[in-house]
Amino acid sequence: MYVKKRYVVGNVQIKILCIPLFHNYDKKMDDDSRNMSIAAYVLPIGWLYAFFASQMCGLRNPFTVFHLRQGFGVNLILVFVWVLFKFVDLWILEQVVWVVMVLSVIYGVLGAKDGKRIYQLFLGKKFDEWFTFVN
Repeated sequence: MYVKKRYVVGNVQIKILCIPLFHNYDKKMDDDSRNMSIAAYVLPIGWLYAFFASQMCGLRNPFTVFHLRQGFGVNLILVFVWVLFKFVDLWILEQVVWVVMVLSVIYGVLGAKDGKRIYQLFLGKKFDEWFTFVN
């Protein structure tokens, strides 16, 4: 399950160990694709890991790309909301928005875990249209 990849950039040799983050016992879909899809929803650093690891480990398939786009949209909104509420002090609205965003992340992770391509609420179809650069 672990794959060692070797890349050469100029005179520098980079070795990458492709390690799955989670272990799934359901074998309907490739476990590594699911792991990358789940990681796409876990904060921006998780999305970066999923993006580069799926590219370098050869795990780019329509399922992974779908969840990378959805995860990018969710993480973009999370960062935007975080910056917005640094300047605007509306405590109750802030709590409601954070609960909705956490539920959105959970919704995406559960869809990725089950091997389903479920759009995020409200903006999911737009994420697929807007973020075509994630492929």
